[in-house]
Amino acid sequence: MKLKSLSHTLLAAGVLLAVLPAQAETINLQQAVEMSLAADPRIKEREQLVEVARGMLQEVQGNYGWRVSANAFVGLAPEVEGGSMRAARTAEPGRGRTATS
Repeated sequence: MKLKSLSHTLLAAGVLLAVLPAQAETINLQQAVEMSLAADPRIKEREQLVEVARGMLQEVQGNYGWRVSANAFVGLAPEVEGGSMRAARTAEPGRGRTATS
């Protein structure tokens, strides 16, 4: 008897919940944009890339498009006998090594 009473109560509650209209929260465009920005981290990454590009553009515009670059290299090394950069005299057949005299 209790089981039948419980089933009727649950059935009535289910029908009542189905009949009641669901209240949806209404949001405006600004709230929707903020929610989507907060939900997707890729958007923040792209915004940071845009800021980097803007910084580079400002740097170029601040220099009026001019860029000067200079580079110098001086290397000193002692003389080495029989080093790896020495020209090969003759190759031994099938071995791939140079012959030394």
